[in-house]
Amino acid sequence: MGQAVHYTKRQQWVCSTCQKEIPASEILSPREFQILLEYAKGKQATQMAREMFLSIKTISTHLMRIRAKLGVSTTRLLLIYAWEHGLMSGDSSKGCVHHK
Repeated sequence: MGQAVHYTKRQQWVCSTCQKEIPASEILSPREFQILLEYAKGKQATQMAREMFLSIKTISTHLMRIRAKLGVSTTRLLLIYAWEHGLMSGDSSKGCVHHK
């Protein structure tokens, strides 16, 4: 917390102190991260909306904001991001090595 952060040309959030990539769990809100994990499990927006008692529009808005924050232009690339960062299993602790 409180560390200066900048966006690299590769579109990753990086700590300016240690130069480590900051994991999605620290960039996204808790709800956005929850939706990212559910999406990475293969759930569709309609299923997530039903299970979370939200509208499909709300889920779609969250997915759009997640893509914007992570610098990912499509939902397909969002899945690739999740795979590369160990989030496909739904384990929210994977990839969280920032300042450890």
